Amino acid sequence: MAGFAAAKSSSQHGGSVGDYFGLLLAVAVGFSFVNHVVLARLLGFSLGKGLLAARVIRYKDVGRPGTWRLTRRWLLGFVLIPIGLMVEELEPAEACGVRVVRRKDLAGWEQRAGLLG
Repeated sequence: MAGFAAAKSSSQHGGSVGDYFGLLLAVAVGFSFVNHVVLARLLGFSLGKGLLAARVIRYKDVGRPGTWRLTRRWLLGFVLIPIGLMVEELEPAEACGVRVVRRKDLAGWEQRAGLLG
């Protein structure tokens, strides 16, 4: 919504079609970064994962993933989504060493990490 509002404001002030779509894309990518990297780093989940009571964890030790790991995972999403639309078998369960688990199952993951580590 913010992207459409910013793009609409730009077009009303004499912006071209390219400016409109450029601003829309910039706001969308910025929101995606904040949602998938910043929120996941601060809270342990993005907006959608929070609604579904899921958490983002490091696969090996069940801790919170670092900023760079989340950023790599976010960038990988831009590559995997188009490929995933073409190949149905693609399932990146542990992209960049990060896994999504339900909050109620997190205790079991922590126990397994204790046994592994």
